[in-house]
Amino acid sequence: MVRHAIVTGCGRAAGIGSSVVKKLAAHGWHISCCDVSCEPAFQQSLTSLGTSVVSFYPVDLTDSSAVSSFVQKAVEAFGPVHLLVNNAAVSNPYLQVEDPANTSILTEFQRVLSINLVAPFNLSRLVLPHMPDGDAAIVHVASTRARQSEPDSEAYAASKGGLCALAHAQAASLGPRKIRVNAILPGWIDTSTAGPTALRKEDHAWHSVGRVGLPDDVAEAVLFLADGRRSGFITGQDLVVDGGVSTRMRYPEE
Repeated sequence: MVRHAIVTGCGRAAGIGSSVVKKLAAHGWHISCCDVSCEPAFQQSLTSLGTSVVSFYPVDLTDSSAVSSFVQKAVEAFGPVHLLVNNAAVSNPYLQVEDPANTSILTEFQRVLSINLVAPFNLSRLVLPHMPDGDAAIVHVASTRARQSEPDSEAYAASKGGLCALAHAQAASLGPRKIRVNAILPGWIDTSTAGPTALRKEDHAWHSVGRVGLPDDVAEAVLFLADGRRSGFITGQDLVVDGGVSTRMRYPEE
């Protein structure tokens, strides 16, 4: 049986989304992926995978009519949806919220939430009628910023915290349909194009596992949560993928 996944936010060749697409394709999935645009390097990857396996759609996830059209085209191409990965996001974590003269702050806050939180809810709503009961999963890619924050990170933290809460609520709502919903909380994932040489020894040492994370680490977590044979008893959970950073005791000198 052909298994069909929808993955958002996959246009960057070095990003998490593109890694998820490649991982799923390597395990026999058919993928409908979308982003506002697609980098040439990722387009080359799509060409090598073949249009019979992966289809890319340019979509603005804040445009509900465009999203609805995308879902219909995806289902027509590959059939029922067994996995939805809400990965698309914008990252603008620093807003000077205490500056009353900056009237653009509220606009930016709403923009971040519209892409990072409202869009995953809307896409889930549109995909659910095409998901088979007992054989489907939703994975929201959140962030450890849902639990740990820096000053002036209200918009990003609120959007990612909301995404975790959305996963918990959807898991309860979709329990009767046996559709599992979980959130993945990546920590520091190196999605730069500069490669590992751009990172310092201290950056890796900060992690209990001795290295900064890679997009493939998140892709492996997605693959695990997509497989009901391995994760069938897991729903409504936050899976932290951060190399142990969030659970490591730190002292002021660190």
